[in-house]
Amino acid sequence: MRRDTTLETALNSKAYKRSKRQTLREARMTEKLEKQQKIEQERKRRQKHQEYLNSILQHAKDFKEYHRSVAGKIQKLSKAVATWHANTEREQKKETERIEKERMRRLMAEDEEGYRKLIDQKKDRRLAYLLQQTDEYVANLTNLVWEHKQAQAAKEKKKRRRRKKKVEDNTEGIGSGLGPDGEPIDESSQMSDLPVKVTHTETGKVLLGPEAPKASQLDAWLEMNPGYEVAPRSDSEDESDSEYEEDEDDDESSRQEIDEKIHLDPNTEDVSEKDAKQIIETAKQDVDDEYSMQYSARGSQSSYYTVAHAIAERVDKQSSLLINGTLKHYQVQGLEWMVSLYNNNLNGILADEMGLGKTIQTIALITYLMDHKRLNGPYLIIVPLST
Repeated sequence: MRRDTTLETALNSKAYKRSKRQTLREARMTEKLEKQQKIEQERKRRQKHQEYLNSILQHAKDFKEYHRSVAGKIQKLSKAVATWHANTEREQKKETERIEKERMRRLMAEDEEGYRKLIDQKKDRRLAYLLQQTDEYVANLTNLVWEHKQAQAAKEKKKRRRRKKKVEDNTEGIGSGLGPDGEPIDESSQMSDLPVKVTHTETGKVLLGPEAPKASQLDAWLEMNPGYEVAPRSDSEDESDSEYEEDEDDDESSRQEIDEKIHLDPNTEDVSEKDAKQIIETAKQDVDDEYSMQYSARGSQSSYYTVAHAIAERVDKQSSLLINGTLKHYQVQGLEWMVSLYNNNLNGILADEMGLGKTIQTIALITYLMDHKRLNGPYLIIVPLST
């Protein structure tokens, strides 16, 4: 507290304070200063807004100029491309007219060799294009056939293993007269009809298949034919399995060759003369003819026919069950093709003109299967009303 503080001053501190008088001059100066500050603030605000508007206008101008230049470049490029195509088309048309005139000139001059050469050059381009499209289709078809054969081979392998196990169980149960299920073998059981391989102890002659005795008649047959005994189980099934695995490896390598084969895939018919000749020469070397490649060496495994008809069987004549007529040569070839389809688990369509013998070829296939494959049916044959 201050020393000069009294009771009066303590109660009202402003009682002894002198207030400053505001003169008119000071009021005018204050008003003038305040007005200048407002004017300055308004000027800065307007200047900032004007700069913002100027930046927007400049950006719009630059944006418009940029897109105008881009549109101009695109227009020039389009015009140049159109001009190039027009010139190219004009040159091609001139070349075609020149070749046509040259061909007519040689024809009128009786230059047959030159005329044929020009014709062949024109055909080669179209032929090369068709061959390329055919190669694509055949490659896709070969891949599909390969996948189908792999699936069928896997099923066949499982079936072969089950059959192998059943034969082992049957061989073990023959001595005691029991089947693979441990029950006595009777005449009506399916296992009693299986042939049992026997061998002669002195000569080593082996009887199997239709010549071998059946399991139900084994004991009586051994008594009637002394010197024979049940042959020990060989490794033929194991060898067949190993051959099957080798075939799988061969199919895999064939698949790799198919995938690695390079095909030219033109989108137009504009193929150079060199490429056309190369494609045609390749097609001549890789003719996929079943009658010429079916029995050739396994050098072209990537061929469609060598993949699809891997199991080959030559058919030279019709079955002896088919009488009262003889198949023609092309019908025997059709029979051979259908037998190959059967051997390779494939489906096919025997399509030709009417009257060439599709029905008799089907009958020949059935008789062939009955005669050579011992398949007596039943067969499902769907015949259209027009047959």
